[in-house]
Amino acid sequence: MREIGAFEAKTHLSALLESVQSGERITITKRGRPVAQLVPINQDSTSDRADLALRIERLRGRIANECGMFTTSDILSARNEGRKPAIPPKVDDPRTGS
Repeated sequence: MREIGAFEAKTHLSALLESVQSGERITITKRGRPVAQLVPINQDSTSDRADLALRIERLRGRIANECGMFTTSDILSARNEGRKPAIPPKVDDPRTGS
């Protein structure tokens, strides 16, 4: 992966886009710090999907560790329980004696 400064990137944007179109990934820096990446569009979307799948698996692991394992039936039951209408508790009314 090639690094290039922001000023140089602005000056040579057309050439950089051709390089990216050929599959190269380019990091743009500002004062020596990476601030952006130029990546081919199809390569980036595949990378995003892989990253998302990994993050979902990690989240599933955290949930399993913190809350225990749930079956599909457990999840549907909890969902359905939340959909039941709330029934207010009976309160003794001192005025009526009940």
